[in-house]
Amino acid sequence: RGLGDVYKRQIKNAEAPIYALAPVSLDECTLSECVEGVIAYDDVTISNTIIHDASTGIEIRNGYADLDSVTIYDCAAALALNDLADSVATAEVTDCHFYNNSYGIAVSTSYRDVTIDGTTIDDNYYGLMFALGPDASIDNTCAINGNDIGVWLYDSSNPVISSSTIDSNLTDGIYCSAGSNITVIGTDIKHSPVGIY
Repeated sequence: RGLGDVYKRQIKNAEAPIYALAPVSLDECTLSECVEGVIAYDDVTISNTIIHDASTGIEIRNGYADLDSVTIYDCAAALALNDLADSVATAEVTDCHFYNNSYGIAVSTSYRDVTIDGTTIDDNYYGLMFALGPDASIDNTCAINGNDIGVWLYDSSNPVISSSTIDSNLTDGIYCSAGSNITVIGTDIKHSPVGIY
């Protein structure tokens, strides 16, 4: 609470090591074997950080999230964006690596304008799931080797997937269960039973 900046820390075996009700910034940290990695109700900036063996690596419940060069593995969800306040929240995910999780990135409620760029999401059950999150941009990103779906668009409006690779997902490369104005540009979708469903 009111942590401010956290720099070069290793935190292990805590229930919720970073529980932020005010803006927080993490850089060059390692969080491991925790029930939750980071839970934030306000703006959060995380860079050059490793999180593993937690129920949820990072859960943002409100506010702006800026993740750069973050690695998350062996979690139920690597990154969960759940705007509980129904405000207009957004997120930028750049040059991250999320692997061996149930969900790589799960976006729900009113998170809008989520930007994912230069990120690798591999060996997760679901790579990316957007539920109700409008205006998402997925660029130069790999969603590969998923045990089910590479990118799941569930009632998401105006998403754009560009210059990305969606490869070797067990069922669908991109699954559009609902939504509108879905745009896919210059994206390589291959080695899945169904490319776009």
